[in-house]
Amino acid sequence: MDELNPRQRAGLRKQLVSAVTSQKALREVVEYGAGTRLVEIAADGNLTDMVYDVVEWCRSRGYLLRLMEAARQYNPTHPGLREFVEALGMAPAVPKAGAPERILLKQAGFQDVEVWRTRMCLAEQAICRVEIDGEGVGTGFLIGPSAMITNYHVLEELLGGDIEAGAVACRFDHKYLADGRTLAAGVTFALDDDWRIDASPVDELDYALVRLAEVPGECTVGNLDAAPERGWLTPCAWPAPATPEPVIILQHAMARPMQLGMGSVLTERQESGRVFYNANTEPGSSGSPCFALDWRLVALHHWGAPTWNRGVLFEAILARLAARDLAGAIKE
Repeated sequence: MDELNPRQRAGLRKQLVSAVTSQKALREVVEYGAGTRLVEIAADGNLTDMVYDVVEWCRSRGYLLRLMEAARQYNPTHPGLREFVEALGMAPAVPKAGAPERILLKQAGFQDVEVWRTRMCLAEQAICRVEIDGEGVGTGFLIGPSAMITNYHVLEELLGGDIEAGAVACRFDHKYLADGRTLAAGVTFALDDDWRIDASPVDELDYALVRLAEVPGECTVGNLDAAPERGWLTPCAWPAPATPEPVIILQHAMARPMQLGMGSVLTERQESGRVFYNANTEPGSSGSPCFALDWRLVALHHWGAPTWNRGVLFEAILARLAARDLAGAIKE
C-alpha cells in the first residue's frame, strides 16, 4: 500500500501542503507518524520541498500510511486529505465524535517500537555510575569518545583538589539483565592523566566535563570482541517546551543498578537554562541524562525539591562550551 505511483505521490504532497501549513506542524506530524525528527529527513527550505523529502523518505521505509494517519489526526477536518486517503483505501475514516479512539496526550504522540527500543539501548551503553573510592556518588555519561559529563557537585572534591584523580572511576553497564535477577557488574574506566576539560560551578551550570582513559566510546560494550562499540550520546539544543512534554531519565539512583524514571515537563516553572519536571530521582541521580520521549538528549539532571526536579539544558551547556572554544574537545 505504500507503493504509490508518481501521480498519487504528487497528489499526496499537494494535500499535505494544504493540510499541514507550517514547518512546526510538519515537524509534529513527522515525529508522531514516522518516529523521527524532521531535520533528519528533510533539508531546511520551503514547505513544499520539505514535504517532498518527507514523502520520499516515508515511501522508502513503508511509512506512508502512518504519515497520512498522523496528518489526518493533526488536521482531521481537512476534506481534501481525508478524501484522498479514503479514495486510496489506505485507511478508514477518522472516527466521529464519541468513538473510542482519541489522541489524549498530544505531546506523547506515538513511537515506533523498534526505533524506540534501539535508541534506549544505545543510550544505556553510554551511561555510567560515578564512583569515588569504589562508592557510587552520582551518574554520568559519555558525550564524546572519551568525554564524560556529570554534575560539578558530584566531582567537587576532585575539582577542588581534595582527592586525587585515581580515586575516581566510571562504571558502565551496571544493570540487571532481562531475567530481572542477574546483575551485571559492568566495566570501569579511570580518568585520563589529562582529565580536566571544563567545569561550571553549582551556582552556574553545575557540570564537570572530564576525559576518561582508554577512549571508552570506541571500546566494545563489556570489552567483548563480538560486541558493538559503546558509542556516546549527542546533546541537542532543546529549549524548555511550553507544553508538558514527556521526560525520561536513566540514572543510578542511590548507587543502584541503572534504572529509568519517567515524567513530564512542569511548564509552570521557568528559569533560564533550566527545565523542571516531575520524573522521580534520588541521591545518586545527579549527573543523569534527561531525554525527550524520542531519546534526544536534552538536559543534565542536577537538582531536586519537594515538588519538582530540575535539569540544566544542553542548550546552555553547548553555548558555554562554544564560547570557550571547547566544542571540539568533546570529539577528541
